[in-house]
Amino acid sequence: MLCINDNVGENISEIPKINLEKTKTDIIEFIKDKVDESKTNGVVVGLSGGIDSTLVAHLACEALGKDKVFGIAMPSTTTPTEDKIHGIEIAKYLDIEHKEIGIDGILNEFLDVTQLEENNLAIGNLKARIRMSIIYYYANAKNYLVIGTGNKSEILIGYFT
Repeated sequence: MLCINDNVGENISEIPKINLEKTKTDIIEFIKDKVDESKTNGVVVGLSGGIDSTLVAHLACEALGKDKVFGIAMPSTTTPTEDKIHGIEIAKYLDIEHKEIGIDGILNEFLDVTQLEENNLAIGNLKARIRMSIIYYYANAKNYLVIGTGNKSEILIGYFT
């Protein structure tokens, strides 16, 4: 662990070395084991267009084969254009079955039904939950597992859908 001291240069330990090949192999074996243990047919991954979902999709393909990985891109009007493009591009690059589902209609219907004053934080959280519901729907329908794409920072602060 990197330790930073008030006296720069003193008592600073180095970041631990990571055996990248072993880590990759361990993650691939973990994915295989979880799919086997659950007696499911593959995994569903949400494709945001970011590094986390791209890496997870790639590792899932290595673990299971591309025919057992299903990707879903779920943009909204606030999703940056490049993220929309990247999510679909990674699915095409990996040659996995994929779908793009815009979430604005679901979001707007929910907001219309609840008739609450709009709150940006609540809407942001709702978008994450809508995406999660779509991913789990497809996973259940296909007898697949949902494979998470959260990172350590999200888990540490307790914000992981």
